[in-house]
Amino acid sequence: MPLDGDAVEIVNNLTGSIHAAHPYPDHHGIANQAMYFNRDDSSYFDFGDASSFSFPQNIFTLSCWVLVSDTSQPITILSKRNATGPFEYSLDNHMAYAVFNFDNWIASGSTMVYGTDP
Repeated sequence: MPLDGDAVEIVNNLTGSIHAAHPYPDHHGIANQAMYFNRDDSSYFDFGDASSFSFPQNIFTLSCWVLVSDTSQPITILSKRNATGPFEYSLDNHMAYAVFNFDNWIASGSTMVYGTDP
């Protein structure tokens, strides 16, 4: 996803909705090549429960550049899960705020493949 001001995932051509996030310069200073997410505004992208974001064989690659300015509270970078399940994966710092963890569950959310959640 190029993060150039819209929420279009280019591999599967899915369009998500943008909630309070806005374009921002990237790490090279090029305008509108990154997105700014503000915790106070609860900003995020929402692609719903797209099956193309599920990995039933647990084979996948995720890549992201993230600049976090405050780790004093929980932050979720990306996830495919609801608060009560089903869980699939989550990159967040909810267990130890200074450390980000990647958690991965089987598709039903009943068993963790790897990660640190209880």
